[in-house]
Amino acid sequence: SAMMAPSSARNHIHVFAEKLHGHSLADSDGPPTTSQAYTESSLTSTSTVSFNEGGVSGLRFVDSNMDAYAIEGVVQWTPPVDTSGIVGYTVFVAYDEENTNGVELFDTVHGRGVPVGVNRLTLYDGTQRATRDPSSPANWLLVFVRNEAGLQDASKAAKIPLYDESLTLPSELGLSGVSFACTDEDGSDVVGVVKWMPADVVDLGFITHYTVYVADSMVGTIEQRIGAVPRGTN
Repeated sequence: SAMMAPSSARNHIHVFAEKLHGHSLADSDGPPTTSQAYTESSLTSTSTVSFNEGGVSGLRFVDSNMDAYAIEGVVQWTPPVDTSGIVGYTVFVAYDEENTNGVELFDTVHGRGVPVGVNRLTLYDGTQRATRDPSSPANWLLVFVRNEAGLQDASKAAKIPLYDESLTLPSELGLSGVSFACTDEDGSDVVGVVKWMPADVVDLGFITHYTVYVADSMVGTIEQRIGAVPRGTN
């Protein structure tokens, strides 16, 4: 994320995983010791839209269950323009965009999969946000086109980050690295791109976006908010 701020004495960068109800402990160039419990955000919707050529488009889902690790609601999408040869659609939750440890979701009316002409899947109450491997949290929602031969490749399936609506705050943000190189020549501003990489295995389900702050210490004193980007942008 590009950023600009007066350099002042703020020489530490903090990256928070956030949601509408608050944010995680920071990850920065040192271990923070404090965390803000609640924070304001300009983001007002947790729904996401995606498009994947060769599959469905307009994939969207808003969780209506306020319990952590449980999801309810309706998964909706727009079908391909040409549905000839398609027999239906199959919806999964999975750890990543490649459908790793994916678990198929069932519709309250049609059961396993939905036929062509039905562009929605209604989840059973209290459907668990979980994959086949307890160590791999369900971070993504995918919709596959299905024909007589089986499912399309995961690379062509529509997918969006799966957000678990609840009052649970994101856990302490685990990053495998944070980098920043200031490009301001006279040193009067903090200008450049902050980059970060989530840890190999991390539950992203309670995160809607990341927010970057500059501060004058590793513990986050005299913080200044620089900007925010949606989850999936690092």
